[in-house]
Amino acid sequence: MLRSGEVADRYLYLTLAGLGLALAGLLTAHARVRTRVLAAAALCALGAVLVGLTLPSWRDDRSLWQAAVTKHPSPYTWGGLARTLEDEGALDDAAAAYRQATTAPHPFAESCYRVAAIHLKRQDPAAAAQAGRRALTQGCAPSPELLAPTAVGLFIIGSVDEAEAMAGRLRSDPTGLAVLVRLAAAARRGDIEPFFAAQASGAGDPEQLRAQVAWLLDQAQLPEVAEVIREATPTPPDAVDAGPPGSGPGRPPTGGR
Repeated sequence: MLRSGEVADRYLYLTLAGLGLALAGLLTAHARVRTRVLAAAALCALGAVLVGLTLPSWRDDRSLWQAAVTKHPSPYTWGGLARTLEDEGALDDAAAAYRQATTAPHPFAESCYRVAAIHLKRQDPAAAAQAGRRALTQGCAPSPELLAPTAVGLFIIGSVDEAEAMAGRLRSDPTGLAVLVRLAAAARRGDIEPFFAAQASGAGDPEQLRAQVAWLLDQAQLPEVAEVIREATPTPPDAVDAGPPGSGPGRPPTGGR
């Protein structure tokens, strides 16, 4: 049980098994009535004391998981506490608990999904980048839920190449963050054709995509590139330069889009 980490609720089964054996011993036909009565009274008294001591731990989700962490600290119990804290809006405490839940040698898989994203929720991209890097070294799987928010944090703090490489590892991304990193990185290099292609793909709202990519560039202190994205319009397929004959179709400079 300690290896799997799922101890907070499993010990209830051992308690019930012990109670069942005790009752079986009391009710055996060979025991005297007086012995049965005294033993049953002792068990009731002990049970009342134990219930009184345990009841505060069951007051709410936070108290239950906090008690579990105190008695049996493991990635599983830390992960349960972290998610409870996040749901309650205690983001700083949740981030600290997620760190505990994603510690080697057996990081809790579900906490690996949230360990970097929680810092974006806290509006701390540097912490998201750091937490994501650490989680990968601690044994967390390189899932989209971990790599994508880590890549966003890396991009915002200026580690653009690392962010683009990390986002490029994902062939599918349910978070939708990796594509923003790839499009913003391309726009930073002056290439906004991938942005137009993403808008035309029909995968989502084109204007929402524009706002999200521009927001990411603004967060990375690239307001000029963000403005290019905000004003960008694709070149019509039949547009032709007004240059010399035979010059063929052209496109306006990047800055004019």
